[in-house]
Amino acid sequence: MRDLDPALLTLLRARRGVRVILLLWIVARDRTTGADVALGFTSEIEDLTVTIGGSPRTYAAAGGALTAEPVVAETGMTVRMQTVRLSGIAPEVNAALRVADPRLAPCELHRIVIDPETGAAVGAPQLLFRGVVDAAPIRTPEKGGRVSVTLTLASATRDMTRGLSLKWSDASQQRRSGDRLLQYADVSGETDVWWGARRQAAAAATPVTPVRPGNGRPEGWR
Repeated sequence: MRDLDPALLTLLRARRGVRVILLLWIVARDRTTGADVALGFTSEIEDLTVTIGGSPRTYAAAGGALTAEPVVAETGMTVRMQTVRLSGIAPEVNAALRVADPRLAPCELHRIVIDPETGAAVGAPQLLFRGVVDAAPIRTPEKGGRVSVTLTLASATRDMTRGLSLKWSDASQQRRSGDRLLQYADVSGETDVWWGARRQAAAAATPVTPVRPGNGRPEGWR
């Protein structure tokens, strides 16, 4: 169960309606230098500077072009996927995602609840989602279409699905001796592995009973 700020609970119980501001934060990698690049976008029409975790963050205005599917809060170790959409024609979005590489970049999605009567924020920004960017394709439409960027985010539990460390990986083992013993080390479930050629040879040597056309019975069957 999510803990809500007392002031926010009071506002929600009053049933006077609220206004929500979305905040998307991505720490991507510069494609040229490899340095970290902080990218922030907000659903507001003006840039915002918000303090989160004791550090100020600047979010570029994306307006209504920033939308997110409803966030489902649940317990467990399931890797949850979240979709966030941005406008590909927004100069901040276009420049940021082409200069920086967001693939597998850490990301956070927050929301700020605004009291519509006072216009003031109620409580601190709430963390809705934390994880990494799984995909961020920039789709170029046909003439007359709309350029869109759909970010697919994977929850932080994705880290628990990683394979073994480099010390025990198949790649490191091959560099040592060319051994393929760890070829399937990070594969979950059952894997049919053929050792050598004995099984193949045995399978090839197994006689196949010919089938007579017509009734589908082997020759000699009455």
